[in-house]
Amino acid sequence: MKQLLFTTPSCPVCPAAIHLLQKNGIHYECIDATKNNKLTKKYLVLKAPTLVVVSTSSYTSYYGLEEIKNYIQSKKVDG
Repeated sequence: MKQLLFTTPSCPVCPAAIHLLQKNGIHYECIDATKNNKLTKKYLVLKAPTLVVVSTSSYTSYYGLEEIKNYIQSKKVDG
């Protein structure tokens, strides 16, 4: 499973999303959405921050800080 965090340089919430993922030990690749249009279009990223969790045959997107927090919480519950 690969996790991609799409951010933009002007996003005021993106640093908080980065901190939250790091604090919780979530491994991710940070993607500047303004410089990587190909991936942004591929994963239908519409806003920053967006965390895209890519599995073998599909992906799930979490838009904004609250959805990212919920994803992290679900990982803690699942173990």
